[in-house]
Parts: sequence; structure tokens; C-alpha cells
Amino acid sequence: MDARTQPDGLTPLHLAASGSRLECARALLLAGAAPDAAAADGRAALHLCAARGRLFAAKMLLEHGAGVDQRCALGRSPLHCAAEEGQHELTSLLLSRGAALEARDAEGCTPLACAARAGRLELADLLLARGAGREEADEAGLTPLLWAAREGRPAMVSALQRAGCGLEAADARGWTALMHAAAGGHAECVAALLARGALRDVTAADGRSAADVAASEEVAAALEGRLIQAASPRREKARGGQAPLRAGTRYKIVQERA
Repeated sequence: MDARTQPDGLTPLHLAASGSRLECARALLLAGAAPDAAAADGRAALHLCAARGRLFAAKMLLEHGAGVDQRCALGRSPLHCAAEEGQHELTSLLLSRGAALEARDAEGCTPLACAARAGRLELADLLLARGAGREEADEAGLTPLLWAAREGRPAMVSALQRAGCGLEAADARGWTALMHAAAGGHAECVAALLARGALRDVTAADGRSAADVAASEEVAAALEGRLIQAASPRREKARGGQAPLRAGTRYKIVQERA
């Protein structure tokens, strides 16, 4: 019943539930398949359903006793998986079944941090509306806003700031959101942070400022008080609904208006 594939250790229930083969999954559960059986990486069938958006299969697993907060080898719960992959309905389902909103994975990341770094705006809004901690930091001191800045998510940075996240929060190294965005070469994110009042001259524990770690000319220009405008209005929509910088796009520097 719980025979496993090699080398990933998936059971027939993993394959049936995550593939939306509902009748097969139901038959396996009724025959005694363990709903929380773990694959080689510790993920149960519910983790896979959460990540892939298999709503009805997830409901079935929960109805047959699957643990809503079971953890994989990385310490992630199904809610972490749903949040990172932008699965709104799955997130709502898991929360309605009592999933821990502040569950932390092995690195200390919460579901909100997963949504923030992946640019999942709707998921972040949902989690914040349910009371997720805005300033919860992981083992490295990274808050959801710091993750959004590090990954170059300007729309997420703006949304988190509007929700009350502090722009000058710093990680274990003393790096602020502006420093992370600058070091990553995320020019639009730098511009968004500056527009919302981020301080340019804050220094980290090693004495460096955002200007010292700037990864590109565009970022340096923004930090010097100039704005960045794309030469072409074309944008590629990101998975999380954002419009990131496109590879190969030309930028021009213009003087910031007083």
C-alpha cells in the first residue's frame, strides 16, 4: 500500500493525490494508505498538493487525517509550500483547518517570508489579513520585507511597507532592505524603497552603506538621487504579478525632480 518509488520515495498516494487522480487517492486512503507517509525529502502528499494547487485532493487528505502542520526535511509545512507557490485557495483551506500562521522552517522562515521572497502579493495580503507577523525574522535576521528587497520585488516591498513594515529593519549583519536591493542590482526595488523614505546613509556592521555595495550603474545612480527610467515600456509580468527589470533592457538616467 505504501510501496515507494526510487530514489524519491514517493508512495502511490503521493502520486495519485498530487496528480489529481481523486478516485485512486480515495481508494488508497480507504484501503489504509497512510495520509502522512513521507517521501525521501520528508514531504507528505499534502505538501505536494499544497504546492501544486490540488484543492480537492488536499481536502480529501485532511478529511482522512493528514496533519495540517506536518513538516518535511527542510522544516516546511504545507502552508509554506502553498504560500511560496502562490496557491491562494490552498492557503485559505489550510488556514481554515488550523495551520500555524507563524510556522518556521529549518532556516526560520515563516509562510509570509516565503510569499514575500517569491513575490506572491495576493498571498502576502491574505496572510497579513489573517494576522501574520510583519517583522518576524529568520535565523539570518531577514524579515519578509528584507527578503522582498533581496529578491528584487518592488511591488512586494511597497505592499509590506504600506502594511507597516519598517524600512530600516536590519538583518544579523546590519543590512537594511536598501542595502540588499542595491547589492542585488535591483534598480526598481531601490527606487521603490527610496520613494517610500528609505535612508541612503545607514551603514552596516562592517561600515558599508548601500552605495558601497551597489551592484550596477543604475543602482548607484538611484542612490545618488537620480531616477531610473526604462527606455522601453515593455515589461515581462512576473509570476507574483510584478513587473521586473528585463534582461537586455536599456535604461537611461534622469535627474530626480525636487
